[in-house]
Amino acid sequence: MDKRDGVWCFRSGANSAVTDDTYRAGGGVIGCTCAYYLTRHPLYDRKTHSITIIEAVKIAAGSSGKAGGLLQIDAEPACISPLSFKLHAQLAEEYGGHKRWGYRRVHVGETDLDGRGGMNNAAATENYPSSLDWLLPSSIKSYKKVGTPEDSAQVHPYFFTTAVAEMAQEKGVKIIYGTVQGIRYNADLTNVEGVAYYATPTSQDIIVVPATDVIVAAGPWTSSIIPSVAVGGAKSHGVVIKPSRPISNNCLWASIKPGLSGHPRRSINLELYPRPDGTLYSCNWADADAVLPASSDLVDVDEGKCKEICDALGGISDELLGAEVLVSQAGHQPVILKEGRRAKNSGPLLGRTGVKGVLLATGHDSWGVQNAPATGLLASEVVFEGAPKSADICSLDPRTIVQKSLLV
Repeated sequence: MDKRDGVWCFRSGANSAVTDDTYRAGGGVIGCTCAYYLTRHPLYDRKTHSITIIEAVKIAAGSSGKAGGLLQIDAEPACISPLSFKLHAQLAEEYGGHKRWGYRRVHVGETDLDGRGGMNNAAATENYPSSLDWLLPSSIKSYKKVGTPEDSAQVHPYFFTTAVAEMAQEKGVKIIYGTVQGIRYNADLTNVEGVAYYATPTSQDIIVVPATDVIVAAGPWTSSIIPSVAVGGAKSHGVVIKPSRPISNNCLWASIKPGLSGHPRRSINLELYPRPDGTLYSCNWADADAVLPASSDLVDVDEGKCKEICDALGGISDELLGAEVLVSQAGHQPVILKEGRRAKNSGPLLGRTGVKGVLLATGHDSWGVQNAPATGLLASEVVFEGAPKSADICSLDPRTIVQKSLLV
């Protein structure tokens, strides 16, 4: 049985005597920030609104807990990234995010590196920050500044997501662990009526909860809930290692030509994100052709790919050579598909669909953690006020691709 999560349901008591109102949502960073901002909306009343997260595995079980956590004011899409960058700063200030989820401002650079033992170890002529003293000078072939502490920051995605979930729970949000079976509609598919889920992965008993609004925030598993929404999962591998000494807050997008003996001379593209806890996160570029498993707990980890990352890191830095590997992991980030392939410069899908009460908040590609706060705020505005108020998201309107006749 597929483990489907990422669905919110809302039953409004505004026009009835019913006061046990309900939301259901998935436990990734998008679902949890939706929960948080719904509970902070001025029209939210925990006496008449009951908000529940439905999660198949655990909070931040997928890529939300395994991402790099880079934040940039000029990330994609431009219509929401500046707002979300600002909201991240506000959340960190209000809730002590510097300690709770590792929020800090960072430098970001794009670089070409050549590992030790390479064919050409002449140092680059371009200027690069002196704080990059943890890279072998001879490895740096080129360096381009792409971010500063004024416009770039980072968080630890797992700690951020779980903290936001906890802050939502403080305002009345409940968490249910279950496998979503599907959305329930009225006879002519014009309105949502509820969500059906299995209480356990092996259960055949379906539980149906009523709803007037459903936000689908299922990430790469969105198509299992609404088949007409073409969202897939690009898979990347990553490691968390412990450098031999503390290193600077310089995040890198690097093309590395490994130089260690026994490794091919082809380049490997990696992201390198030092964290304030003294670790370094690194991942390879995502493979959009990877097969998506039924749920996040079934994602397999190719230890060979993780070793390749560690070997490449060791080739450019004494501090990273032979570093203790704390985590080896893999995850699928949600990507919009076009004709079965990853669509460039597309997504997320954010807003209402052709069925009254069904909203989408999915397909954030590489910028899910970055754009989660804006997504949650805008989704809360759509639910409570009927339209987004804080940003113009017409370009993200799901109704451009989702027809109500195809929703089930």
